[in-house]
Amino acid sequence: SLISHTGSLSLGISEQVLVDGEPIVNGLMESNAVVEYRTMLIRQKAVAEERKKASQQAMEEKLQRAHEEAEARKFREYQERQQVTQRRLDEQRQEIEDLEHEMEIEQRQEEAEFERKAQARRQLEQQERLQAEERERSILEARRREEEERRLKKEIAQAAVARAVCCKGLREVIEGTKETKYFPQPATGLLVEMLKRTEATAQKISQALYIGAQTDLDKLPKEAYLKAQVQQIFAEARQSQAAERRRIEDQQAAAQAKQQQAHAASAPAPAPTTQVAPTTGTATAAATVPSAPTAQPQTAAQITSAESTTVPEIWRGALTPATCKEYLRLTNTLTTAEEKLSTFKADTSQKPYRDLLSRAIITAVNTVSSQSAKHMLDKIQRMLDILNGKNVNVGSKTVSASQHPDAKLFATNILAQHIVMQGEKQIASHAESAFPFSAVVVGVWDKHKLFGELFLAHLHRACPVSVPFYPPQLQGQTDTEYLKTLGYRVKDGKPETNDQFATRMTGFMRLYSAIMQQSPPPGVSQNPHGLGRAWVWLARVMNLEARPAVSACAICALLEMAGHAMKATYRAQFDHMIQLLAVRFLERVQKV
Repeated sequence: SLISHTGSLSLGISEQVLVDGEPIVNGLMESNAVVEYRTMLIRQKAVAEERKKASQQAMEEKLQRAHEEAEARKFREYQERQQVTQRRLDEQRQEIEDLEHEMEIEQRQEEAEFERKAQARRQLEQQERLQAEERERSILEARRREEEERRLKKEIAQAAVARAVCCKGLREVIEGTKETKYFPQPATGLLVEMLKRTEATAQKISQALYIGAQTDLDKLPKEAYLKAQVQQIFAEARQSQAAERRRIEDQQAAAQAKQQQAHAASAPAPAPTTQVAPTTGTATAAATVPSAPTAQPQTAAQITSAESTTVPEIWRGALTPATCKEYLRLTNTLTTAEEKLSTFKADTSQKPYRDLLSRAIITAVNTVSSQSAKHMLDKIQRMLDILNGKNVNVGSKTVSASQHPDAKLFATNILAQHIVMQGEKQIASHAESAFPFSAVVVGVWDKHKLFGELFLAHLHRACPVSVPFYPPQLQGQTDTEYLKTLGYRVKDGKPETNDQFATRMTGFMRLYSAIMQQSPPPGVSQNPHGLGRAWVWLARVMNLEARPAVSACAICALLEMAGHAMKATYRAQFDHMIQLLAVRFLERVQKV
């Protein structure tokens, strides 16, 4: 009861007003025991509240931890479910990619099979078409030969009968049995005997070939016919005499050329047109520079058809006989190759094949560099594989030069042409880049002689001074056309400047000189166009008249690229050649 009373009392006291920090009960100060008891209760209540708050806070923290653990567990489960889903998606995606890859492989195989069948079908159709065309040509050729044979027989018979009549009438005139108005000049017995034999032979020919030929001749007026035949006999005699004279000159020129070749082969330093005095220290030219020709100009057709052992009249002074023979042979080789490839190039169905083959060659040429010896050997082998008809990869495709009869010749011509083009594209501005290309040329030339001839032909066409040759202006040739024959590049009717021309010719001559001094690469026993040709070229160009914008540049390019090798090989003879160049030739260069 006391506790309850004091409790109620404390509760009542707690609600009273404090005065000066002391509780007031009914206006009286409480006793110390009551204050202490009340203070204890207040403390217990505060402790209880603190415990309650601590318990609530602990409970809240526990609930918070439980909630966080639940959330973390849910998040982990969500991540695991996401990972499982992602794995399933990755597996499904991989299966789809594998399926697509298999379908792509099958599609490529089907396309390759279809292309192979289409190629086989095209080849078969082309072969059948070629066979049909060949049969048609054979039939037409047989008919043409028969008609030509009949026509020739008739013409020969008519000519034989005419010759017999003419000879008989001429013989009778000479013998004095008829009037002398047909042949007023006196004749000898030898001419009479020749006419008798000719008359008898002609009669036999006419009887054997065409008996009816006499009928047509009887319709002609005898006097006019006889005079015409007399004139024809003398014309044929003059032609025969001229032909015999040319034959003798050709034999003499051929014998002289053989002697020069034998001398060049036996001499250690072949110099066909220049002799060097080894003891006195002075050099003299064995052949002087010929003067300009005074004959009437010839046409291009007459020059092309000229004999290779003689120099055409218009070219005299610009070429030696040996140089002319080699130049015409190379030109004919290139012309024949281009004529043979004209049908292949005009075939539109072969254009993709030609483009792919050209791409393989151009890629191989454009990637030539002085990276390493292994790199050079790889490039040489790749070019040899292309020319030999082996399969080579071009990107994702494969091509071979054995898929068409003319493809190997086409590849050889394209390779030679594009290597020559490097002279003006790359070597003209970077002289050191000539040496990798010279190694490639020597390596391919050793295995393919036709490549070397086509390379020289393209080089001589682009740079005539590499022959050496300074083409004269032909009859009816304009100045622009003449500049093209000299090697000038003409654009929109306007030729390039002399500086541009000299720069391009220098690039060509650097390439040519680098080839002549090139040591044989591995697998090649000897340079097919070695250092002796550099000596021959230098001697030949020094025996020609100097030309502006090209002569000095060409010689400088040769000495720049091959001078060191020539000095190491020919030693004192090369010193004499340089002395002759400085004393004699440079004076002519300065004049132009």
